[in-house]
Amino acid sequence: MGMNATGEKGEGRPFPLPSRPAKDASGRLDAKLRRRLEAIEAASRKGKKVQDLCKIMRTHESLWRQASANIYANQGARTPGIHKNPLDGCSDERVKNILHRLAEDQDQCSPSKRVYIPKAYGKLRPLGIPSGDDKLIQEGVSMRLESIYEPVFVNDSHGVRPRRSCPTALQDVRHTWDGVKWMLAIDLAGCFDYAC
Repeated sequence: MGMNATGEKGEGRPFPLPSRPAKDASGRLDAKLRRRLEAIEAASRKGKKVQDLCKIMRTHESLWRQASANIYANQGARTPGIHKNPLDGCSDERVKNILHRLAEDQDQCSPSKRVYIPKAYGKLRPLGIPSGDDKLIQEGVSMRLESIYEPVFVNDSHGVRPRRSCPTALQDVRHTWDGVKWMLAIDLAGCFDYAC
């Protein structure tokens, strides 16, 4: 049974076969940070307010090493953004620079590099490529938010979540829906471009 945002049991079902690998947020985290994150997860499950996220991000180097490891395997992580600094590793200097900027409240996101990727039917899809440091900070924030919200999401939600995707949603449909004759996939991205 899953749990909804209020901590009540939901109608969700666990999935035995994840479609993408789990982010291992424990391998590079120091013991103190790991305990703190487990406490955040437990507080979230109980519906309590979570605090000190900024402090965690400003003081723990191991958080940034894990964030780098999470995104390094992605080929796109090495694509340079507007500042030409790809995420090709997580040096001590890079980590210390990020920690200093966060501690001094000096971090500003850079503009993303805009490129256009051709779609199958001839149109172009815009894609923003952030700088290496921005990718790293986005992953660190994502890891923290996942530790808060992932424990209380209903299992039927297949949006942008770890180990969830379109294939897991389709697996859910196959196992739980009876009598489905048609399934339509509709891209609504440009639906409101010409409204009004």
